[in-house]
Amino acid sequence: MTLDWRTIYPAAAAEVSVPFEPLTLDEVNEFGEHWVSAQYQVTKRRYSNDPVFGSLHGMIYLAISNADQTAGRDFRHFQAIKNQLAGADWEGIEIYPREDRLTDPSNLFMLWCFRVRLKVGPMKRTVFNAATAVAPQRRFPEE
Repeated sequence: MTLDWRTIYPAAAAEVSVPFEPLTLDEVNEFGEHWVSAQYQVTKRRYSNDPVFGSLHGMIYLAISNADQTAGRDFRHFQAIKNQLAGADWEGIEIYPREDRLTDPSNLFMLWCFRVRLKVGPMKRTVFNAATAVAPQRRFPEE
């Protein structure tokens, strides 16, 4: 008999995702666009050239930090940030570089976004809510 994850991990079963608060444009300067909310601060830089895939749509760089400067993060929020600032049809990747290229200036997360379909990662949409998940999954606020 297999135990349900909700029984094994009651704290995880009680978790609820914090709703994402959309970002608003705060400033545009030589470093790019600065977007803010009570949850996040994001710098967006758009590059007309895509040096990675050669796509015609360029590349978007998103530098994401928590408004309170902590290191915590929420995948659902990062997906929403990528969708809002790059687009739902853009793919975002986070790179863990070779040690000689490491950039770790602060509690900052960097997404590189491209309007291409990458040949790595999930190939189809699969989203489980807490009721249908087979492993710990936070409830959506509306559940």
